[in-house]
Amino acid sequence: MTDQAEIAKRFPEIVATYDSDYQLENVLLAPFYESGRVSGAVVVEDLDASLNMDFNNLIELTADFVGAKVMGRKLEQQRDTDVLTKLNDRHPYLAKLNYYKKVKASRSIGVAFMDLNGLKEANDELGHDAGDELLISAGQIISQAFGRDYVYRVGGDEFVVLDDQSSRTEFESHCAAFEKALTQPASPSILIGAEWCLDSHYLREAVERADRKMRRQKNDFYKSHKRYR
Repeated sequence: MTDQAEIAKRFPEIVATYDSDYQLENVLLAPFYESGRVSGAVVVEDLDASLNMDFNNLIELTADFVGAKVMGRKLEQQRDTDVLTKLNDRHPYLAKLNYYKKVKASRSIGVAFMDLNGLKEANDELGHDAGDELLISAGQIISQAFGRDYVYRVGGDEFVVLDDQSSRTEFESHCAAFEKALTQPASPSILIGAEWCLDSHYLREAVERADRKMRRQKNDFYKSHKRYR
């Protein structure tokens, strides 16, 4: 594009970055696409037409490259995200376990293993839509307490928290906030086993200990809630 009025109309954000007395002479634009629709563009401002280079071909190749990167990132996010709860799924969970097993530096990590009660009953008695709503509610209450980035749905009714950013005091505060939230009316019934992992090289073992703690709670829960068996 070489019409300055049209450039100012089409690209006000670009024009606004220049001084008021500066005029763009030309703009070269190449869009990239997602599912047949334009999702972005690569823009070259004030191209020096005297340069003996095929800028049209170059910018088109650049747009194709950027578009592929954007699409790849979106596909990766979709692959790593649980469709129902929009939380991290099992793939990034396993990747984090493997990462901390192999990386040389060690750190402490807060671990929580959680199990949602009543999912089968909701599905059987009220339908799968009700079961889905129960899972979504569980994911929301867990992510509100611990932060969405650290929550993983690892099974049908199981969730794991791997908090590698908080201190032990902060993590324990998150656990307390979570347990308090469960006392609110209409909150889902969720059992939790928490563990503080001092050495991330042994993160898998910490997850197993947290799981065992949760299982002990579940056994106690079943004793007083026969209908959940």
